[in-house]
Amino acid sequence: TAHQPIALHDTVIQDIETMAPKAETTPKVEELESENTSGGGGGGGNNAADKRNVSFEDEAGFVGQWTLGFLTPVLRFGATKALETTDLGTVKSKTRAEPSYGGVKAEWDKTLQLSLKSGDRPNLAAAIFRAYGPSHFYVAMIYYVVSALLGFVPILILGDIVAYFEQPNHETMVDPWIEVAALGVLPTIIGILQTRHNVVMTHLGVYVRTAVSMLTYHATLRASSYSRGLSSTGEVINIMANDAQQLQRFLSFVGLTLVAPLQIIIAIYLIYNEIGNAVWVGVGFMIVLGPINGLIFGQVSKLRRMVLKHSDKRVKLISEILGGIRIIKFNAWEDPFNETIQNIRQLEMNALTKLAYVIAIGFSLILLSAPILQPVLVFATYTANNTLTASKAFSVIALFNIMRFPFAF
Repeated sequence: TAHQPIALHDTVIQDIETMAPKAETTPKVEELESENTSGGGGGGGNNAADKRNVSFEDEAGFVGQWTLGFLTPVLRFGATKALETTDLGTVKSKTRAEPSYGGVKAEWDKTLQLSLKSGDRPNLAAAIFRAYGPSHFYVAMIYYVVSALLGFVPILILGDIVAYFEQPNHETMVDPWIEVAALGVLPTIIGILQTRHNVVMTHLGVYVRTAVSMLTYHATLRASSYSRGLSSTGEVINIMANDAQQLQRFLSFVGLTLVAPLQIIIAIYLIYNEIGNAVWVGVGFMIVLGPINGLIFGQVSKLRRMVLKHSDKRVKLISEILGGIRIIKFNAWEDPFNETIQNIRQLEMNALTKLAYVIAIGFSLILLSAPILQPVLVFATYTANNTLTASKAFSVIALFNIMRFPFAF
């Protein structure tokens, strides 16, 4: 009889477990990935999904890396449930914190030793460039240059096809069916090349951001009391967060910045072959927008510095408040300090609001209004003495659209 309550309790528990609905099991990304290895392009990531110590990209094959097929299992899994951090695997081995910092630190130490011997100023950018590997950057630039040059081919083919339908006796460059097929194949090749360039530059940006942040952190830990007094906590945090982020953003557009002059020269030459001297009206319009563009981006830079200045003050004040919180509580100084923080935050918000308006108006003027007004001015000049055909109109508009982003940057 002493064991009856225990037996009764076990029986009730078993009944409850039997009546309780079974939880639906959601397939893991490892299962989806193992089922779709062939669809991921090159067997992207079974070992990474199982052990979580290798990224999907490292495990992907050649086709998977070029087509980003290693992301297919993750995207399919994300359609069934909200993704968690563990579902994404780890980052690419080259861009992890330890290899990034170790490689750059070794090159930076060599640079410092050489600068001490020669007396020259050490170059951190060169040290990072050597640590990451110049070949990756050069190959990425080749991808972008080739894709930029191939971007002109569909425009020429489109103009040739339109002229073929306009004029029955027009002879195309090659067979019209080959040109039609090229209109479908070339954009795919261009997209793959640009995607590969963006992947390489994104990894480089993460590598640079990680290395700069960790070098700053390392320098902060080893700094003397005098050196620490030369900069505030807010400045150090902004260097590790905002300034490092700006370097990463710059690397995303460095390809466009370097290739822009080549694109502009080729586009102007092709437009001149289509409409003659009327092209200089469009070029003049872009040149007029140049100072406006510089003024807008100058205001953006000025407002960014203002935002960082207020952020430094706010972070420094909050750090001091947290360090002396006992004294503030003891003397009931919460309200005065809170008011001071709110005033600094208000100044920061005002600067951010102005920055948002300048960016919105500037980009609307340069990237939205200009492409509409420019063809109107060019075609108005050309039709004063010539007849505008559909092939010329399509080609010229497409070429001016190619020039839009190079002139903006």
